[in-house]
Amino acid sequence: MAANRRIANRDIASEKSGASSSLDTQRHAVYHAEDDTKWWQQGEYRSFDEIDDLVERISAWAEIDAPVVSDGAGVRVARGNRDSLVLPPFARNSSYVCHEICHTIAKQRDIDDYHGPIFTRMMVDIARDFMGDAQADELCQKFMEREVKVSMTDWRSTAPFGRARR
Repeated sequence: MAANRRIANRDIASEKSGASSSLDTQRHAVYHAEDDTKWWQQGEYRSFDEIDDLVERISAWAEIDAPVVSDGAGVRVARGNRDSLVLPPFARNSSYVCHEICHTIAKQRDIDDYHGPIFTRMMVDIARDFMGDAQADELCQKFMEREVKVSMTDWRSTAPFGRARR
């Protein structure tokens, strides 16, 4: 039930977003693959202090400026923006934070491919380092089942990642 609500909310958001569906061809497959994992909607909702701690740790790991976390009051979709994460109540768990911060990392590093192969490589890497090997392996499996492309190269080596900060 919760997973279907999530997909419906994301479908609404994608209709309203400026992102062309031709640029984000994997979006629905990524959402479904995540929802297919046993851990995605784990129901372990976090306090803002816990979320802030996770965001700080992932940001340091990814060498980005930590985004500001907002409660998404009145918002029906989670968002990972360049400088902020918007997390309505249903999205205040580790899995959503990991997904949305991938968008933030990509935007800060100017390597945003929406839900493309670079994004999915980030998701797997973050899942492995912050959720565990079993979760990352399961996510990889679900990506394969849904024919989601995952970059084989380390996203940190993708230009312009690593160039001097502006």
